[in-house]
Amino acid sequence: MDPLPIEVSRKTIVLTSTTIAVSLVVLSTVAFNLFLAGLHARERDLLLDEIQDVRTQGTRTAGRIEQFLESLSTADLGDLAEADLLDAADTWVASDPARYVYAAVVDSGGVLRWHTDRRQRGKQLGRDWYESMVPDLGVDVVRTQDQTLAAGHLAYDLRVPIARGDRYVGSFHLGLSQGGFAERWMRERHGVLRRHVPWAAVIVLAVAAAAWSLCFLTLRLLALQKTATQTYMLAAEELGRLAAGLVHEIRNPLHALRLNLHAFRRTQRDTQALGPAEVTRMLEQSSREIDRIDRLLGQLSHFTTPDEPRTEGFNLNVELEGIVDFISQELRRSHIEVQLDLPKSPASVRMDRARLRQIMLNLLHNARDSMPDGGRVDVRLVRKATQVEILVSDQGRGIADADRPHVFEPFFTTNDDGTGLGLALVKRFVEEAGGQIQCRPNTPHGTQFLIRLSEASRFLSPGSARR
Repeated sequence: MDPLPIEVSRKTIVLTSTTIAVSLVVLSTVAFNLFLAGLHARERDLLLDEIQDVRTQGTRTAGRIEQFLESLSTADLGDLAEADLLDAADTWVASDPARYVYAAVVDSGGVLRWHTDRRQRGKQLGRDWYESMVPDLGVDVVRTQDQTLAAGHLAYDLRVPIARGDRYVGSFHLGLSQGGFAERWMRERHGVLRRHVPWAAVIVLAVAAAAWSLCFLTLRLLALQKTATQTYMLAAEELGRLAAGLVHEIRNPLHALRLNLHAFRRTQRDTQALGPAEVTRMLEQSSREIDRIDRLLGQLSHFTTPDEPRTEGFNLNVELEGIVDFISQELRRSHIEVQLDLPKSPASVRMDRARLRQIMLNLLHNARDSMPDGGRVDVRLVRKATQVEILVSDQGRGIADADRPHVFEPFFTTNDDGTGLGLALVKRFVEEAGGQIQCRPNTPHGTQFLIRLSEASRFLSPGSARR
């Protein structure tokens, strides 16, 4: 074997050894993070499976309630307490208290017409009965700890609308215990750790051995030829814009994190301790910025690889009424009222029902953000020949004429906390449903979004308002 040139061995051995050491550290860190990400993904999948089971049970029960109301030719939910229709739901909750917290039927006025805890029947549900929405689990899931509904227990509340013909009359609620799920996930996680940690250790050792074996090949290759680095430019213009926007959006949170780390490092060097309040503030700020990056990446993933749409025909009147009823309580906390104007005759469309909910929630959240001091949002449904129009109008600060043509572009936003992907996703969903969306000024001030969709060729029967 030919000896290595002296200038190569002296200059490259240190460089290569350092590179390998750093690579091993990075590889170990990446492997650990991937393992943690796998655990988080498994936890999320387990929770989604349980939510889907609850959703299936809730949908079936809501369907039976609708059939019960149809048989009595009534829209009054008060007769449920005397019927044995909901005995099965009572059995679910009683037989598995670690899984279910409650089951309840709430009418359109917020009164508990039926509850697995008989003492709660007839009580009024407060406006702030849920704490937050959980969009990762579905637009029909919220977190609640309401005393009337959940007796103070933490629960994921899944809500299924109940309709009598074209009229929204109430909703069926099922509460999945957050504490019970945490215990089930803890047992699952322990099993995963026992199975995978030994294999992870073996893989790390194997990679380390392979890296040191590649060291000799790297040095030999450096002695024979000089390696040239080539820079590949992104050819797609859209990908270039996405990359530039992503860099811009991530740089600001990283800058805040860097400032906090610099402050910690300075206090270590100067032996000056930060006060507890200052440490808490810096940690909370860092956590918010990390959450912002995570939210951005999640929305970017959903934007670039959206789920396959599930096209179905449904009554648009009932769906819009359910969406507005669902989000109204959240908007009232920001002193915003939603005015819903529906035509007397029902309008039907064919598209993905979940995508319509996401479109409307994005537009209503944007309206809220544009009115920090409160106000009113008008949601209007208009039938025109073979089309239907959905108009969402706010009384906020409006959008500048120069900015309006760009509102649907990825990463364009006038909101300091926005990611600029919400309206881009809304536009994609509308166009994939064969529709159009426009942004125009509202009179006398504010913004109006106009969505045009093709009306279904035939109206849905009253019993198919929700499937």
